[in-house]
Amino acid sequence: MTAAIATRPTIGRHVNVAGDWLPGARFDKIREVIDLIAAIGNLTDPISSEPGLRTAIELVVRFAELIGIDPSWTARLRDALDDEGVFYIVLAVVRFALGLMDTKVDFEGEGATVVLASEDGSCVLTTQSFLSWLPIVLQLIQLIRGLRGER
Repeated sequence: MTAAIATRPTIGRHVNVAGDWLPGARFDKIREVIDLIAAIGNLTDPISSEPGLRTAIELVVRFAELIGIDPSWTARLRDALDDEGVFYIVLAVVRFALGLMDTKVDFEGEGATVVLASEDGSCVLTTQSFLSWLPIVLQLIQLIRGLRGER
């Protein structure tokens, strides 16, 4: 007696799909996605705070890796977690994007710099650094707001 093998009809032939569609086999990834979305939705610290930004970046990186987002994008965010100096640049750009910091461009010296200032302090960035992080920060903010159901 031979064991039955599950087959799925295709045009002109049958393909052995034993096990690749069984319940639970692919639901682990779906559960992980749902758990990450819930964790992002339950963030308590604002993204403009140090702990809030760290947690948001960690969750978004895990989510992006899970769904197969371009690894170069997640690598940039990992840089912010791994390098304290980069983290504070990203934090300043987040605060700027949320309207919490004023900006001034300074053209004196070797090259133009962007000065982001608030009552908590200031951060001086090269224009290249500012412009390279701004689109990533805007995507991060938009993703978190979207996953939290905010507009």
